[in-house]
Order: sequence, then C-alpha cells, then structure tokens
Amino acid sequence: MNELTKKYLNFDHTTVDTSTIRVIFDELIAVLSHHNCQYYELASPEISDGEYDILFSLLKQLEEEYPEQKNLNSPTLKIWTASLADWFTKAEHPIPLISLSNSYNTQDLLDRDKQLKRIAEKEWLDQWSYNVDPKLDGSSVEIVYRKGHYLQAITRWDGTIGEDITNNVSKLRNIPLYIKAFSELDEVRLRWEIVLPINSFEAINKELIKSWDAVFANPRNAAAWTLRQRDSQIVYERGLVIFIYDVLSGLLFDKQTDQMQYLIDSWIPVHAWKKYGVSLDQVVEICKDTKVISQLESDNIEMDGLVIKVNDMKAREIFGSTEHHPRRAMAFKFPTKQVAARIHSVTYQVGRTWAITPVAELEPIALWGVTISRATLHNFDNTQSLDIRIGDRVRVQRSGEVIPYILGPILSRREWVERPIGIPEICPVCSTPTLQNDTEVAIVCPSLNCEGKIVQQMQHLVAKNCLNIQWLWASIIELLVQQRYLNNPADLFWLSSKWIELKTLQWIGDKKIWKILEEIEWTKTKELWRRIHGFWIKFVWKKVSQDLSKWFSSWRAEKGNNKDAHRTDLLTFFSDDNYLTELYGLGKQTIESVGAWSNSQQTIALIEALDEEEVKVVLDNMSIRGWSLSGKKFVITWSFEQYSRDQLSDFVIHEGGALSSSVSKNTDYLLCWEKAWSKLTKAKEAWVTILKLSEFFELTGKTIQTKKPTVQQTGLFG
Repeated sequence: MNELTKKYLNFDHTTVDTSTIRVIFDELIAVLSHHNCQYYELASPEISDGEYDILFSLLKQLEEEYPEQKNLNSPTLKIWTASLADWFTKAEHPIPLISLSNSYNTQDLLDRDKQLKRIAEKEWLDQWSYNVDPKLDGSSVEIVYRKGHYLQAITRWDGTIGEDITNNVSKLRNIPLYIKAFSELDEVRLRWEIVLPINSFEAINKELIKSWDAVFANPRNAAAWTLRQRDSQIVYERGLVIFIYDVLSGLLFDKQTDQMQYLIDSWIPVHAWKKYGVSLDQVVEICKDTKVISQLESDNIEMDGLVIKVNDMKAREIFGSTEHHPRRAMAFKFPTKQVAARIHSVTYQVGRTWAITPVAELEPIALWGVTISRATLHNFDNTQSLDIRIGDRVRVQRSGEVIPYILGPILSRREWVERPIGIPEICPVCSTPTLQNDTEVAIVCPSLNCEGKIVQQMQHLVAKNCLNIQWLWASIIELLVQQRYLNNPADLFWLSSKWIELKTLQWIGDKKIWKILEEIEWTKTKELWRRIHGFWIKFVWKKVSQDLSKWFSSWRAEKGNNKDAHRTDLLTFFSDDNYLTELYGLGKQTIESVGAWSNSQQTIALIEALDEEEVKVVLDNMSIRGWSLSGKKFVITWSFEQYSRDQLSDFVIHEGGALSSSVSKNTDYLLCWEKAWSKLTKAKEAWVTILKLSEFFELTGKTIQTKKPTVQQTGLFG
C-alpha cells in the first residue's frame, strides 16, 4: 500500500486514458479506503491530512473527467466515520460537546470580542474578563461523578454519542475515583483531556520498533488508540494522564476562576499553566509572547495552542453558542510555518454560496511533510488588494491541518513579466455573464439555471441537517441535475412520477430508486425547520432555521390562527419586518434576507409547487391547541439557577407566546432574575408585568420537567 500511496501522491493525471482508468480507479479507492481505516478505526494515520487531500482530490478530478467509469464504492460518495468498537457500549452526552472555533492571529480575537460586545450591549452587560489555558492535544472525555464516586467515562466521538470507556479511564494513574467535595452532590459532569506525556510516547515507539510493530504518528493518536483497548492493563502500563479543564454540570460559580480554584482545592488534577481574569489587551499580549509559546511547546505534554475563555459564567450563558461552536471561547493556534511557491495558473470554482472564487495552481512544494499544489486566494478583492499575480512567488501558509492559503507576493522576487489575475466575465460552469453586488466583494453567477448552483442547492437540501435523504448521494444529484430531473427543490417531490425514466440512468437500480423515493415521501412530514434550512436562504443556518420555525408558531398564535399551517403564512411571517425586528438574536441582515427571499417570484413559484405535492408544514411537533400564552409577548433577561434561558424561551414559544430582546410598550411580561438591572427599570416605567419564575409557572399552569445543568460548558476542545 505504501508504494501505491507514493505512486498517486506524485501522479500525473494527464497520462491517463480510457484503457487504464479502471485500474487507476480501483487502486485509488483501495489506497483511500486503507488510509480511512488507519485514521478513523485504528487511530494510526500513515499519511498527513494534506497528503490524504491530494489523493482524494485526484480521485474526484478523475471521476469528473471519466464519469462513465465511476465506481460506486468510491470514498467520494460517502462520509467515513469511525465505528464504535464492538466491546464498548454507546453512551449519550446530555450536553452536546461541540467543537471550538480556531484562530491563527490576534485579529480574530479582536473580532470575537467585538461580536461579544454587540451581544452584551443588548443585554446591558457592562464588562467581563478572560482566562487563558493551554490547548492540550489529547483525547477528550466526559466523566460523571455520583455523590462523589466515579461513575462513568464517555469519549467525545461525534459530540452527542460516545463510547463508554469507564473501566479503562479508571486505570489512569492520576484519576480521582472519589472526590470528597462532591459527596453531597447528586451528579457532577466534568470535561477532561487525556494525554500521553511525550517521554512516554517516545518510549512506547522505541519498544514498538524493537518488536517490528508499527509506531504511533503522535502522542494524540497513541492516547486515543490506548483508550480503546479491551485490556485495561495496557492503559495503566502506558502511563496516560488526565487533566480537567471544564465543568459541564453540577457546580455553580460566578466565575471560572473560583470554579477552577475549587477543583484544585479538591485535589483534582489541573494543568499548572493558566492566566486568569485578564483583559483583552492582556490576552493579545500573551498570544504574541514568544516566550510563552516556547515554554508551552517545551512541556512534556503536547500542546498546539491556547484557549481563551470568558471568565464570567453569567456572561457565558448570555453569549451562548452557534450550531458549530461556543461564542464564549476560542482557540488561538500557535504560529505556523511558511514556504515560498510560484503560481503557474489560476482556476475558478463555483462555491456553495454561489460565489465564484479563484484558486492558485502552484508548482508543487513541501510544507509540514505535505506536498501542496493548490491554495485558496479567498476572493478577487483579496487578490487585488495584495496585488497577487500569475507567475508570482508567494508566501504560502498552512496552519495545523487546514487548507493552505496565500499570504501575499514576494515582491523582491518579482520579474515584472507576471500577469494580473483577471475577474471571470462568465461563469466557469454555465458561461453566464458574472455579476458583482455593490455591497459585496463576491463575484457571482446570476443565472437561476446554473448547474453548479443547482447542484450545490440540492446537495444542501438533502444533507443531514436538512431533509436528511441518505440515498441521494452527491454523484446521483449531479447526474439528476445534468439530466434536468432536478431544477429546484420542488422537483425532488416529483421524482416519484419519473421512476420509469430513472431506471434508465447509469448507477441507479430498482432498489436504489425505491429507497430514494421512500425517503423523499418521509420528508413530506418532517419538521419545518429542516425545510427552512434546506431552502438555502442567505444568513439562515441551522440554529436560525430552528428559531424561525418556533417563532412562526408563536406568530401564528398571536395572529389568532390556530388552524393548520400553510406556506403562504410562512411567507407572510418572513415579510413581517416589525415582528422579526423584535425577536431575540435575529440580526438586520437576516431579516432583510428572509424578506427578500419570501417576496421573490422564484420562491412563490416554489411554494405553490410544494403545495401541489402536499408537502406539509409541520410545526416541530408542537401542540396547536391548549396554548397557555397565546399571543403574549415576553422578554426574558439574565438566567436562573434551575433553568437556562433557552429552556424558558422554548417553553414560551411552545405555549404560543412570542419573544423579544428588548422591553417596549408592546411587551406583556418581563420574566427576570433578581439582577435584571436596566430592563427591570424600563419594564416598571412601561407598566409591564414583571414575573418571577414561580409566578411564570402559575400563569401557565405548567412546569418544565427537565432541569438544566447549573453550569453548561460545551466542547471547549473539539
């Protein structure tokens, strides 16, 4: 397999012809499947992520050039995820462990701080401080304690379900199996990082070499592989260690500073290096300090950056999370290496946002053990501001394992025969003249019939976080678009009338057709938010789609419409600027975007087509009748010891109420904690009814059954 890997890492695709393509496909699929197994199943990668990308891109390019020879077993047609080991049971994470967003420069930290200040201004939050922790590079695990006793350990896996590795983790030499300080607490959930010290890693690899066994690529892989062994004695012998870095639930503190000191005083292992309660300026100085970076990189524990977290717990809850990462925390990755390379040409591609972006084709170079031949140029505004030209020598940077990008030209090596990078006048897919919006830098294809755009839209519509039609693979969608079976989302529901014609298409047999049609039929009654997300409305991502779906139910109740929902109601709701403006967490751009979408002729035609196919508007399993808060407007401020603001907000909407981010004369109720500050004052001035939590439940005649964790921290190290 090593020889085949080397062969295709340096492969010249121009030498391929129809007589050899079948063998090449079979070999490439075998190579990629092997490396998928090594990475996902065995935690022992033999190549870097960059080298894998080269192989994957080669296969995809050849499949585009020779579609008739495409193999249905191709890795380009599926997502490979690690299977849970047979000897471990599955365990759920009550609090999803989402990943942390990464930063490679201090400007990202400044931008995040500005974003938090905009949120804080709405919530009358005056100030907060930051903590800086090392970003340990190991294996993340959630551990549960019951009445102080060690109860369960669960791997992160996909963030919602993991492997129960309780027995293996109990063998770690510094894991506390009983914490006296927790003895009176029903349940405490903690987030830890399990790492393998560098000297232990080196010693293990030396022993593996002696026995002619394969060595581990790095301490992180060694730790992950060790934790998944049947024999827990191996875990003990290899000397893994564990450090706590966050509390998921069960403890209540005003600041993380106090929380971590409590854990240290309770003899719980915490990494020694930390900076607490610092200002943003101090955070920036720490991230720029080469002595700090050098000190951490010389530690016996592998680290790849710093984690900057908001110290104040109430502020953390106010800042909340996106569907991808918590806003209250961010990783600052250590500086990366750069190399020089020459741009020999530029190609253009239509992205999923329908923007046409330039990609630099480079003379192959090595960076961090990876051969790089392509790098993103971001957008045309970037190439012009940096004056990047075809033929230039440029500085290429690759941070960690992310896609390489170009920082700028090396002007001292410019020969002045280089050519400017032109802006494409026609779409590279459909040849339609391109367009640039006055308010945006992106160059877009305006054609509603562009195959590239339709493919992107349809692939998004059937994705996991939208309609979740698993049998409609990307390659099948491309084929259906090319054959004009799919031109817009409504066409998806007309495929059942075309099943005889579909049977004539390559790669689609009877069984697959029926599976696809069966899944499409199921989607007709799926939740409304999935369709809103799938419609590809600008600025409307998964979480916003879910919120809009809930608010739509509340809006209909306020309008006195408690009958079956219709899509025309949805379009009217999206156009109700006055109502949407008052909703918590919905920005001006999003409101303008959904309004423009709902008023377009294409959208109206789409909605009419969906109605013809009897695609139902399902209000996320909410009860239409018996709403206790129908038509009432609420403002919820700060947080509560028993329940999170999200839980209370969902409850209000479920009961037919509406939510707003600010108190006004139209507000019916202010539900607040004892420290509501200015909103409480404003509510009193506007004669708004002020409710305590007990009074709120008396008003509804109901309670929320699920109690919230007292502190909720989700996935600060992905």
